[in-house]
Amino acid sequence: RVPGLVGGSDAFARVWDLRATGRGERAGWSYRSDASFVRERQRWPVGGGFSGFNDNTGLSGWSQVERSAGPGSFSLRIFGQSYDHLYRSARGDLPFESEGDETQTERLVRASASYGLALGSHAVDLGAEASARRIRSPDKILSDEASDNQLAVHAQDAWRLGESTTVTGGTRGTFNDRWGSTASPTLGISHALGASLRLRGSLSRGFRAPSFKELTWNFANLGAGYTVLGNDQLEPERSWSTSAGVEWTPRQTLSVGVEAYRTEVNNLIESSFQGYTASGLLIYSPSNVSQALTRGGEVSVRAIGEGWDLNAGYAYLDARSIDLDLPLDRRASHSGRIRTSWDVHGSARMDATFHYTGSAPIIGVDDVGATARVGTQASLLAFNLQATAFLPGNLQATLGVDNLFDEQPEGWPATVQRQVRIGVAARDLFAR
Repeated sequence: RVPGLVGGSDAFARVWDLRATGRGERAGWSYRSDASFVRERQRWPVGGGFSGFNDNTGLSGWSQVERSAGPGSFSLRIFGQSYDHLYRSARGDLPFESEGDETQTERLVRASASYGLALGSHAVDLGAEASARRIRSPDKILSDEASDNQLAVHAQDAWRLGESTTVTGGTRGTFNDRWGSTASPTLGISHALGASLRLRGSLSRGFRAPSFKELTWNFANLGAGYTVLGNDQLEPERSWSTSAGVEWTPRQTLSVGVEAYRTEVNNLIESSFQGYTASGLLIYSPSNVSQALTRGGEVSVRAIGEGWDLNAGYAYLDARSIDLDLPLDRRASHSGRIRTSWDVHGSARMDATFHYTGSAPIIGVDDVGATARVGTQASLLAFNLQATAFLPGNLQATLGVDNLFDEQPEGWPATVQRQVRIGVAARDLFAR
């Protein structure tokens, strides 16, 4: 089966996922590097005896060095990411060779530097980050290529007032050669009422620019029956958020948290159903919802015992477009999770997770061309199970199943199907 596509027994997906980590210290410097490689082949029937093929290749990695410098510590991180995607079709089990270079590519390079120091009751953090992105996608975006360069600087001060109160303030300035610049200030406070109870609150300014895909995407997924069109008239999102919470830790093995939040968003970017093409494909396109309001709350509990731990949480969400007086598309009001892990004779570990997502409205265009509620995304209860065996030689083997009972509710944008994962990890290969 191919996640998100209906293909029955003729559908096929194979994923290779390799990861590596290295760390150490030398001459006062500590360093760490991580790398990952993913190779995926998907096949599914598209009609007329043909099969569609996706070949995806992803490579990413980062390196970081740290050392003490003066009254504080300095760190430098470099990150790189490469992703290639190629779609082809054929009769049979192998795709036709493509004519010309139709591979879609995404490249990202990012470098950041930060310096943190303590000045009396103040903990100060200063930093900068520069990045460059490029997408090449023949016949999939309005122009074959899109790119941008970005620089961001930030400063933050955590001011400790006595033994129980900390006030944190900061700001981040972002400069982008595609959409301009913005400043995002934030202010937070936390206060301890004794050893087991802590209160916290925050106020922050948010910003999100439209992505390359939202601005320029123009492609059709024939197998799934839809097309996506970008919108070059999109404006950036801006928001103000407030939150308040409390954390209660009556003992080291038990903690309970409660959080409430409210976010007012201007120019919220939402992808929604816009109608049909002449050939019957569904059209999805992003647009700015002039003003939206999201508010809700979360409750979480964690308990730890000898050889086991339990995490549970519930979240309520009320998300609406203020101008349209409609709920936001596919935002479930209720969701929850329960996860438990336990050791098995010291040589294995089991993880079991229940995820619940309540029903949600589907917002689209009705028969008269008006934005309205056009359907309901049904609720989903998924059960995930994972077993990890700790083998000699610092080896670790993992077998996992997502959506064990293969629940496939109606109204979801992609078919939810059972997935099986198998993994092997080798740790501390060069430890001395």
